[in-house]
Amino acid sequence: MALAAAITASVSGDWQNDDELPAMRYLVIDHDFIETYGMEMAMGRGFSKMATDTAAYLINEEAPRQLGWDNPLEHQMAMPAIGRGTGQIVGVVKDFHFRSLHEKVAPVYFFINPAPQLAFSVSVKLSTNEISSTLKQMEAVWKKFEPNYPFAYEF
Repeated sequence: MALAAAITASVSGDWQNDDELPAMRYLVIDHDFIETYGMEMAMGRGFSKMATDTAAYLINEEAPRQLGWDNPLEHQMAMPAIGRGTGQIVGVVKDFHFRSLHEKVAPVYFFINPAPQLAFSVSVKLSTNEISSTLKQMEAVWKKFEPNYPFAYEF
């Protein structure tokens, strides 16, 4: 199962002027997310289960374009607003539509969820066959583990 949470935020890093930094969306993911969704790496590598990768970052191709980086694997970034320290960018994911296909591809960065038990959303890749029955099964499992929180989903 791939875990993910998505938020838009600013990050700090080794660029000249933080005031000119584009707003970037981020995905808090697990080690299986990239493979589960069949995402391709443009350069570098995806996350491994090495302990050091919990401090690393991935970005999409749009991020270095907007940041003016020729070689993003030579850069680091941090997210001090949530207490996430500086980490190396280890890979660049090929661009993908994160939201609506009507929106321009935005810069996105990814990092490993250091405490997956605290995830507030779950990303599930579904087959288009029998979606209704699959959602009912998912709801039953959800209620078993989180009876005090409503089961909600979106596509």
